Amino acid sequence: MAPLSVPQDTLPHPTRSSLHRCLQQHGISRLPEVEGDKPRCRTFKTYPLGFFHIDTAEMLIEEGQLHLFVAIDRTSKFSYAELHDRANRTTTTNFLKALIATVSHAIHTVLIDNGIQFCDLPRHRSGPTARWRTHMFDLLC
Repeated sequence: MAPLSVPQDTLPHPTRSSLHRCLQQHGISRLPEVEGDKPRCRTFKTYPLGFFHIDTAEMLIEEGQLHLFVAIDRTSKFSYAELHDRANRTTTTNFLKALIATVSHAIHTVLIDNGIQFCDLPRHRSGPTARWRTHMFDLLC
C-alpha cells in the first residue's frame, strides 16, 4: 500500500504537512527505533577564549564585487567583520591587525583555510624562495 493512496480518497491534494499530521494522528509518523541505531550524542569540544576562525566571502553588489572578511571567536562568539574591495595579502594582514586592536583579550589561535590571501600555495611552501620570503599573514601571526 502506497502512503498517499489512502489519504487521496479523502484529501484531494494532500500536502506534506497534512500527510504528516494524518500519519502522526495514527501513530505511524516515524520509523520504529532500533536499539544501537543512533550514534551516541557527543558534547562540543571546549575552546579557551581567543580561538578565532577567520574566513572570507565574495559579495556581489550593483557596483561590482566586495570581499567580506569575518573573524569569530569560538568561545565568546565575538565576531568582527569588514568589507574590502580586494582579498589579497595586504588586506588580510591589515584585517588581522585591526582584529588584534579591537579584541580585548589575547588571540592565541587563528583557524584559516588555505586561501592565497592567508598563506602561500602548497607547491610554493617548500621551494627555494620560501626560505627567504615569508607570507605577510604568517609573519603577523
